[in-house]
Amino acid sequence: MDATKDFITMSLRVRIRDHIHTIDDICGEDPDEDLRNDLQNRLKHYSEAIDILNAYREDWSV
Repeated sequence: MDATKDFITMSLRVRIRDHIHTIDDICGEDPDEDLRNDLQNRLKHYSEAIDILNAYREDWSV
């Protein structure tokens, strides 16, 4: 699960870095804004789910 979280995080960072080359790109229109927002929301949900699963696993480990 940690590998999945790391993969999603890295994919998001690479995608954003590949699309932002200058300050004008940051201030200008973002053609991938919806996709970026969706990926950020997914990352948040996946991170929360992983935290819940880790807490559950710790509660049940002997």
